[in-house]
Amino acid sequence: MSEMLDIVDEDGVPTGRTVDRDAAHRDGILHRTSHVWIVRLGPNGRAQVLVQKRAADKDSFPGCWDISSAGHIPAGDDWVTSALRELREELGVEAKPEDLQWLGIHRVEHDGDFHGKPFRNRQVSAVFVLHLDKPANEFQIQTSEIEAVEWTDLDDCIQAVRRRALPNCISLKELHWIKKRVWLYPPGEGPFRSRGYTAFKWLVAGLCLNVPVWYVLARCVQDYNSPLHRHPIVLLYQLIGLPLVMTIWGALHPRVYRKLPNAFFGSLTIFLFIVALFFHLPVLFITGLTIHPPQYGW
Repeated sequence: MSEMLDIVDEDGVPTGRTVDRDAAHRDGILHRTSHVWIVRLGPNGRAQVLVQKRAADKDSFPGCWDISSAGHIPAGDDWVTSALRELREELGVEAKPEDLQWLGIHRVEHDGDFHGKPFRNRQVSAVFVLHLDKPANEFQIQTSEIEAVEWTDLDDCIQAVRRRALPNCISLKELHWIKKRVWLYPPGEGPFRSRGYTAFKWLVAGLCLNVPVWYVLARCVQDYNSPLHRHPIVLLYQLIGLPLVMTIWGALHPRVYRKLPNAFFGSLTIFLFIVALFFHLPVLFITGLTIHPPQYGW
C-alpha cells in the first residue's frame, strides 16, 4: 500500500477520512500537495525559476519538467511541514518556515494514463516561493525522483509552457503568480511587474498633457463659429487621442524601470511629448484665434 493521504474538501481542509495515494489517483479523490518555487535574480538581471526534470520511472508525468519542489502531504501533516521536507529530500535544501513566501491555493485537475494505468488527479495545492541564489549543480538532487535541475528565465519559462515547447506539467497560473507577486530586485529598482500598472501610469501622463487642451476646448465649444465644430473627429482626437495612445503603449511595453529610465525609455517619452505638442499646438492656436479673433477678421 502507498502512503496515506488526507481526503480534503474544496478548500483543502481535511475531512477526517484518509485514502492511499494509488487509490486517490485511480479514483480522482481530492487530496493535498505542496508546491515550492525556488526563484532568484539571475546574472542577466532577470527573474529566474528553478525547474526540475522528473525521473523517467515516475508514476505520473515521467521525464517532464516540473516545479522546483513538490510533493503529496501525508495524512496528519500540514502544508509548510511537507513543503520543507520535500525541499530537504529532493534538493538538499534546508529552509525554515519563515523562508517560504505564501502565494496561494491552486486547484489542480488532470485526467490521463501513465504506464498503462488511468490517472485521475484531483488535488488542492498550497503554492510557496523560496528565494535562493545557488548554482544548479550544487543542489543535492534525489536521483530516484529527479533527473536534473536547471535555472531558466521566468519569461522564457512562461513562453515555453504556453507554447508547449517542451514536455512539462507546470501550471501557467503559478508562473503568473510569481511574475505578479514576487519581487526579486533591490528597493526602487527592477522592471514593473504589471501591464495594468504601467498602462495606468501612461494614462495619467496623457491626461496631464491634455489638461491645457481641455481647458481651451472648453472655451472653444462656447463659440459655435469655431472651425472645430466643422471637424468633430479632430475635436474627439484632441480630447481622448493622446491618453488612449499612451495607455496602449504602456500596456504593450510594461518593462520600464523604477529607479531611472534607460536611454530608450527617456528618448521615447521626449518623442511622445513632441508629438503631443505637434498635434495640440495648432488646435490651441486655432481655438485661440476663434475665441479672441484679430481685428482683420477670422
